[in-house]
Amino acid sequence: MLRLEANQAERRIGDRLLFRIEGVLRLYERERVGLVGVNGAGKSTLLSVLAGLEEPDAGTVTRYGSAAIVRQLDDAEPLPDGGDELPQAEEYAAMSGGERTRWKWERALRQQAALLFADEPTSHLDTDGTALVEEQLRAYDGTVLLISHDRTLLDAVCTRILELEDGSLHDYAGNFSEYVRQKELRRERERFEYEQYAKEKRRLEQAVVDKSEQAKGMRKKVTGKINTEARLGKDMFNRRKSKMEKTVQTIQKRIEQLEVKEKPKTQDPPIFDVRYHKPIYAKEAISLERVSASFGERVLFQPFSCSISPGMRLGIVGANGSGKTTLMRMIMDQKQGIRMALASRIGYFDQKLDMLRDDRTVLEQVASSSDYPESAIRTALARMLLKRDDVFKPVSVLSGGERVKTALAQLFMSECNMLLLDEPTNYLDIFAREQLARVLREYPGTLLFCSHDRYFLNQLATHLLVIENGRWTLHYGGYAEYAERKRKRKADEAGPKSGSGADKEATDVRPIGLTQTVQCLPLTHVEREEEIMRLELELTGVLGRLSAPGKYDDKELLENRYTALLRQLRQLR
Repeated sequence: MLRLEANQAERRIGDRLLFRIEGVLRLYERERVGLVGVNGAGKSTLLSVLAGLEEPDAGTVTRYGSAAIVRQLDDAEPLPDGGDELPQAEEYAAMSGGERTRWKWERALRQQAALLFADEPTSHLDTDGTALVEEQLRAYDGTVLLISHDRTLLDAVCTRILELEDGSLHDYAGNFSEYVRQKELRRERERFEYEQYAKEKRRLEQAVVDKSEQAKGMRKKVTGKINTEARLGKDMFNRRKSKMEKTVQTIQKRIEQLEVKEKPKTQDPPIFDVRYHKPIYAKEAISLERVSASFGERVLFQPFSCSISPGMRLGIVGANGSGKTTLMRMIMDQKQGIRMALASRIGYFDQKLDMLRDDRTVLEQVASSSDYPESAIRTALARMLLKRDDVFKPVSVLSGGERVKTALAQLFMSECNMLLLDEPTNYLDIFAREQLARVLREYPGTLLFCSHDRYFLNQLATHLLVIENGRWTLHYGGYAEYAERKRKRKADEAGPKSGSGADKEATDVRPIGLTQTVQCLPLTHVEREEEIMRLELELTGVLGRLSAPGKYDDKELLENRYTALLRQLRQLR
């Protein structure tokens, strides 16, 4: 059953075309449609037009059935009319971001509308809250049009993806991963077509040169023949020359008629040079010994101990208000029980972005704390999707996402060898989040980061530090592995199956007591192979530095690290 039809709809802001729907867009009953695009592409405006909150500047939009809408709202902005009564003003002002999101979402679900329009319905929610929204979207008895920067959510829910790019709407069947696959196939086809186009153009251009040279080389020969014969020879010469010139013109016309193909983007260039980041060769980058946090009589988390190795990418996971940011700040301030390696150079990112100065350009801001040459800094900014003239923008005019990208790039390009990142994906669109994960995977230092983005955690984390009910546990791998172990543990607790003790051990997570150290789950075969590969790569790098020490290299520390890596590899093998 048809639920929405948009015919030639378009919207402009001044002279700028924000979007135009070529032809007719149709949404059908029980479809789950994800709307994606970079920040500023016009996704929220398009959703508002399709939902009837705004009128199109041209074309028509027809909805068949009732509609419920969940919009992104600022704290001071009133919620949309309709549905249940709003909370009292003083109660509403006291709501946290997550509470506001949950209230708007539950309110929209209760309407049981035929069409549900949702703009970032998981904004400010933790991983458990996001998982609940995911379940509710899958079970929703209606058609859904969803804007989200959560790739895991789009993969789990969507049956169709609409991409808004440069004002045009592109339609892809399947979830977000299928959209990525189809788009990559399109890029590969474009690369092939461009190569064929460039090859044919080069061939024709060379033919023009060859024929032109032949024409220039033609000379009328002086003969002693009588006038009649000379005239005949001259006519033949002119005919040959004219034919050659027409051939050249024909080839040039063929070049002009070639369908022009744009050169596809090349692979991202590398950013980091280890010479600008002093390595940590200690066995432990960070050591935590009986670290706890309390506020008055409230215990935020119980005492725990653990160590974080150099090169580890540690994702810190937990519900809102559980103590993740508190732990990050305690590590940054090196509170009691926290010891850092002597070679540590720490960079800290939070949402305040206090490091940014409005009187600087993006390029000046990043360069202010970096020893990298300008060309490398511009490469890093381009990898963070700040390209060309974007680097000359004053910080004062940047959007929220651009400010985050600038602050992150400044940390990457500084001398830091350890980064503490508190929700670095906030304000970033889905494409910027994926690019950030790629960049951070190349970072030659140690990473600790808080995030509720499950895909980001899967792409980046080598380990997870998880807090539940005031107790911390340490896990190998990304969020998907952790979630699967958690599911198995709950299944075992609900109804233990008969089997060997080894099966029980494989799903056992031991919470931290007052004197316990954080325990890791036993490594699976795949995890063991991945850890061996990581250690071997680091070992190769250490050997290289031992043979040709760099500016910051300490030979004794290098040798100690080499010995420690060999010991770890022997244990794993």
